[in-house]
Amino acid sequence: MIKIAVPGVGGRMGSAVAKQVLQARDLKLTVVTARTANPLCGKKFLNTDLLVADNLASSKFDVLIDFTLPVAVIEHLAYCVEHKLAMVIGATGFNDFQLHAIKQAAQKIPILQAANMSLGVNLCYKLLAQAAKMFDHQWDITIVDEHHKHKKDSPSGTAKQMAQILAETSGRDLEEINIYSERQGDTIGVHTVTFANPNELVMISHVAENREIYATGALAAARWIFGKQPGLYSMLDIV
Repeated sequence: MIKIAVPGVGGRMGSAVAKQVLQARDLKLTVVTARTANPLCGKKFLNTDLLVADNLASSKFDVLIDFTLPVAVIEHLAYCVEHKLAMVIGATGFNDFQLHAIKQAAQKIPILQAANMSLGVNLCYKLLAQAAKMFDHQWDITIVDEHHKHKKDSPSGTAKQMAQILAETSGRDLEEINIYSERQGDTIGVHTVTFANPNELVMISHVAENREIYATGALAAARWIFGKQPGLYSMLDIV
């Protein structure tokens, strides 16, 4: 049984991931954390005997699934490197220094990092790579990135990844791929890529109906990364 740690269970994604781990037969939730100021801290998590801690000190786990903020991820990264533990990173909004730190750590431990843990989104990445080769430069490419009003990064990591894939496979400069971000209401996540010429539109879209899809993908990532050699992996390695 794979032992799982989930920091940030006071957040939407941390909570969703932890709940799914509790339901899985092949995974065991052994560590959950929250910020010291969070009301959950020091209390039992849901109907378990597991106490919500404020840090990872002396924690015992095999894989850490992290959807917290970049600064917290880097702190957790140091702990995992020190103790040779695997990580699944679903957080976004990293700066260049933080991304470099993750790459350096991946030389010592296995890390699976993805801007979007949805299996459907990662299949879309592959579809977009194929589609981009079919549309010449007479077609403009636009990405519309829709999320709830509380999402901090804009454009989303998913939109940036889509743009990178489209630019690389179509032979265009990244600046030629237009991204429009909308942050309103409770929209979980909608990403639409449009290929357009003066007479036609072709659209490829992914709609997240709930956050469970990201948690499901994160658990699949944890199962896959467990026992792997050090390296930086992505969800594309799974799909």
